[in-house]
Amino acid sequence: MNRTLREELLAHCQAAEGIRMLDPEEAAVVVERVAERHVLDRYRTWWWEALVPPVERLAYGSGDGLELLESKLGRERTLWLAATDDEPPPWLVVRGTTRQIVELLRDCRWFEYWVSDEAASFVVFDTHHQELVVAGVIA
Repeated sequence: MNRTLREELLAHCQAAEGIRMLDPEEAAVVVERVAERHVLDRYRTWWWEALVPPVERLAYGSGDGLELLESKLGRERTLWLAATDDEPPPWLVVRGTTRQIVELLRDCRWFEYWVSDEAASFVVFDTHHQELVVAGVIA
């Protein structure tokens, strides 16, 4: 993972209340849980190309993808954010509410990521094609 991005994420987590970066062992468990449930080929760089159907694609083009993400998930849902940034795992994983995650994403440079709830009932990817890709059920 890009060192600058790692530093940005860590700085944000240290400065913001209620959001935290998981240690590498915790992060690996989260990534494995999401992969087992939603990913057909975990060796792909972009997991969103190999998701268990059904898959929903929400193009946002030049619009605000973070606003779309927040409207889809609600502001106070607890999430995991995995900063994938076009790199294979291991990934940094952050835990916080949708609102906190969106604030973090607005505070940092753009990077590819996915978010999931603690039950891994869904996963939402933000891709370099300016679309959200959703697998699973968002209740």
